[in-house]
Amino acid sequence: MITVHTARRVLTLGAICVAAWYLAAGAVLAARTVYGTFVSAVGNEVTLRPDGDNKPATFSIAPGATILRGQVGSELRKAKLAEFGAGDRVVAVINDKGQATSLKAYYSIARGTVVTVKPDKIFFQDGRWVKLRPGMPVVFGDGLVGKAADLRSGAEVICRVNPVTNEAWTVIVKQPKGTKVSIEPYKPNVVITKPVIESVTYSAPEVIRPRDWIKVVVTGTPGGRAVCQVKGLIPRTVMQETSPGVYVAHVQVPSNKVVKGEPLVAYLTVGGVDAVPVQASKLISVTTEPTEEVAKPPADMIVPQPEPEPVQEEKPEAPASQPPAVTTPPDTPVEQPKVDKPRPKRPVVIISPYPGTKIKRALTITGTAEPASEVMVTVTYTNGLSGILNISGQVTSQLVAAGSDGQFRLGPIPLEGPLATRGLLFTIKAYYPDSAQQAAYVYAFGDRD
Repeated sequence: MITVHTARRVLTLGAICVAAWYLAAGAVLAARTVYGTFVSAVGNEVTLRPDGDNKPATFSIAPGATILRGQVGSELRKAKLAEFGAGDRVVAVINDKGQATSLKAYYSIARGTVVTVKPDKIFFQDGRWVKLRPGMPVVFGDGLVGKAADLRSGAEVICRVNPVTNEAWTVIVKQPKGTKVSIEPYKPNVVITKPVIESVTYSAPEVIRPRDWIKVVVTGTPGGRAVCQVKGLIPRTVMQETSPGVYVAHVQVPSNKVVKGEPLVAYLTVGGVDAVPVQASKLISVTTEPTEEVAKPPADMIVPQPEPEPVQEEKPEAPASQPPAVTTPPDTPVEQPKVDKPRPKRPVVIISPYPGTKIKRALTITGTAEPASEVMVTVTYTNGLSGILNISGQVTSQLVAAGSDGQFRLGPIPLEGPLATRGLLFTIKAYYPDSAQQAAYVYAFGDRD
C-alpha cells in the first residue's frame, strides 16, 4: 500500500524533474547556431564572417567551451584557437550571453597536378578545380612567395580549401630543393604592419625514421603565435617563442607514419593578422627501409652479353663419318617473354555535386572511374553539434557499376525526415572496394526550406 507520505514524495520528485526539463529546454531554445567563415582569433575572442553577411562578428569564448577542428571526411579532434586557419568553415553555438559554447571548424585539402591556371581558378589533371581568392599568395620553396600566375602546368600543389565555397586559402607547391622559380624573393613593404615569416628551417637525422625527433625553428615578427605542420605526418603544432621573433618546436615522428617528399610549412599570427605561410626549402621524407644499398659494379666493369646467333636453316645430314653440325651454342641464353605490368586504374573522381553545393530536395551523385569497374559510394551526414542537439548518421553505402565509358551514377536520394534538416553537412566518399585509401571526397550542405 502506498502511503500519503510516499505519494507526496513522488509528486515532489516529479515536479523537480519537470522543472529541470523546462530549464534545460529553455537553455537550448536560448542558444543559436551561427554558420560562417573563420577570420581570426585574439585572446579569448573569435571573429567570424557569418553566411550572407560581409560584416564580421566577434564572440567571446565561454568557460569550458567545446573547440574542435578537422578535415572534412575525418574525425574532429580537440583543438586550440591557434590551430584554426583563416577560411575554415565554422559552426558556432552561441548562448544567450553572446558567448560561444561550441566551435567546430572544418577544412578540406585539395591535392593535385596543375594543368591550367586562370585568374580565379586552378584546374587539376583529374578534372577537379578550386577557386582562388583575389591576390592570394602561392608559397614556393626557399622562402619564395608568388602568385597564381607563377604556377606552371605539371606543378604539384596542396591547397587548404573552405568546404562550402571551395575557395583556396593556402596554396603550397611541393617543390624539391634547388628548383628554380621565375619570381623574385618575397620582400614585404616595411610600411605595412602585417607580420612576416623570415625563415623556416629544421634539423633531423639524415635519414628520418618513425619516432625520430625533428627540431623546427621559425624566425619572423615577434610577439605572435607560430604553428608548424607536415601534412600526413605532423599535425598543426603550436611553437614556443624562445626569444623575440624566434619560435621553436620539437616534434616526434609518429611510429606508424611514412611519407615521401612532403613540405614543412609554418604559419604565424600576430594580433589576429596572419602572415603569408612559408615552407622549408627541403622536403621531408620518412622511411622504414634499410639505408644500405647493394653495391653495384661500375659501368665500365659490366661485360655486355653476346647477342644470340641466328638459327641456321636445316641442312641435310652429313655422312656418318662426320659429326653433325651444331647450329646454336648450348649455352646461348634464351630470351624470356616480357610480362606486362598491370595498368593502374583510373582515379575515382566525383563530378557532382560540386564541393560546397547546397542540396534542397534530392542528392544525385555522378562521377568517373575505370570503365566496367565497381565503385563503393558512401554518404554520411552531421549537423556538427553535440549532445542532444546532434544529428548524424549514414545515408547510404552501396556498390555502383561504372559503364564502358567509366561514368557512374547514384540517386536521386530524397532528403526526407532527419535528412531534411537545414545546414546538414553531407560527406560523399567514392572509392574502389580494394583500394579505400585512394578515395575521392566531396562535401555538400542541406538547404531544404
